Amino acid sequence: MSLSTISISTVNKLLKLFGDDVLIIYLTEVSAPFFTLWKWSRDDYKKEVELEIDGTKVLFRFGLGSFDEGGGRELQGIQWPMYSHIFIIIEKPTQEFLDGLNNSSDEKELETANKIYSIYQKTIDVLTLHGRWYLKLPSVLSPHLSRFDEMFYQEGFLSRGNVFWSTGGSEFQPFTLQKKQEARINPIFQSQNLLSPKKWIKFGKYLASAPELSPNIIELVRIK
Repeated sequence: MSLSTISISTVNKLLKLFGDDVLIIYLTEVSAPFFTLWKWSRDDYKKEVELEIDGTKVLFRFGLGSFDEGGGRELQGIQWPMYSHIFIIIEKPTQEFLDGLNNSSDEKELETANKIYSIYQKTIDVLTLHGRWYLKLPSVLSPHLSRFDEMFYQEGFLSRGNVFWSTGGSEFQPFTLQKKQEARINPIFQSQNLLSPKKWIKFGKYLASAPELSPNIIELVRIK
């Protein structure tokens, strides 16, 4: 995998800080929390924040996207970064974790992928929560996270990897799962829980004479 100039600088910094034995997992162009940026330059996009998630160091920066990463197009005053770049630094990875990265078995690779995805989810949650609390930015919205299957499975000639890893300062290599799990429908998306045309018509008739709901019922619906 060829890294951008920004990412090469980050990796070199990490190797200098932690040594060649560190394991670096790189999540490239994954969905970011929805911050509205004001007057950011390309240099601002190079600045990372550091978090600790589940005892693991994580570096996060917003991404301009492949089209703008190299420069050229003028950036506007208001910007909405759709992607992020995340580096997960593990100083002493377990052998089981490394076996998973090397696809030694279906079970181990799935455990490793679940661990990486959990760190990704928690990173986005922490940034969203503290962006609203500490920065007092009501414009921060939770994103639609990059899906597990998008990140770890390769499907079709247009798909591309989102997860790469490296140890000992070696070249980054992709981490993909070899065997896709059988698809399961989330119970909330089963047919009886979806809005059919028939239900929509019935709902319209109900709304025409809908009663005023009591505070108790309103609160119960919100909890659900």
